[in-house]
Amino acid sequence: MHRFSILSSIVCLLLILSNVIGYGTDCHCPANMCCSQWGYCGTTAEYCGAGCQQGKCWLSRSESNRQRPILS
Repeated sequence: MHRFSILSSIVCLLLILSNVIGYGTDCHCPANMCCSQWGYCGTTAEYCGAGCQQGKCWLSRSESNRQRPILS
């Protein structure tokens, strides 16, 4: 019985963590933000650059292997 309790606790924890981390899930970011490859919202290169899942991404998914030009 004790083993079942530990196993069910581990399964519940893994389910919770998978939703918090956001693997492949909808980020629900505000309209002006990007969703990073890790499932977090923001507006910097870490969120809107390569790996951006949704929102105002700087690169399309097909362009994600190319560098964004630096404007000066």
